[in-house]
Amino acid sequence: MEKKTDSIFKLIHKEQHEELKPLHVRIRRKYALRGEIILADMEESYPNHGYTIERVLELLYMDFIDAFRKGDNTEVIKKIIKLLDLEE
Repeated sequence: MEKKTDSIFKLIHKEQHEELKPLHVRIRRKYALRGEIILADMEESYPNHGYTIERVLELLYMDFIDAFRKGDNTEVIKKIIKLLDLEE
């Protein structure tokens, strides 16, 4: 992904034979519903914003990868470990 602006990214294939692989994510129903409510509330202020739960997760993943590449990953990794500890 190439970052054009804060909210616009462009997908770039560096290698011709590189395949895109889907990333499967599981999210608890109550969190997905909470996200849907937030998006519905946003619709009042920003009609036709076009965001979905899938798009929000995609943007969060791209931000994580961008931070990881830049070396700003220590706080992110701590948060992931904390979240994983909560799951057990």
